[in-house]
Amino acid sequence: MSNDELLNPVAEVDAPSIQAPRLKDLRGKVIALVDNEMPGSGPLLNRLGENLMERFKLAGAQTIKRFVVGANPNLLENSIAELSKKVDFAITGLGS
Repeated sequence: MSNDELLNPVAEVDAPSIQAPRLKDLRGKVIALVDNEMPGSGPLLNRLGENLMERFKLAGAQTIKRFVVGANPNLLENSIAELSKKVDFAITGLGS
């Protein structure tokens, strides 16, 4: 008989899920594609932007590079405030 104990490294958290309000319609909206320049994120976001422009008749799309520092996905509040003045919604991409 062994005295070894099996531990589960996954923590259970009862934190509320916070989601941004959803747009009812994307037609005529402007999207920001936030690329942190990790390998693979740029081509994915470019293709996604092209598809969204065509499918939803967006008014525009802009790619923002190096918006985040390193691989940190936390965007600074003042940067988000500035970005929100220029676009209606944003998608971020984190490559690996």
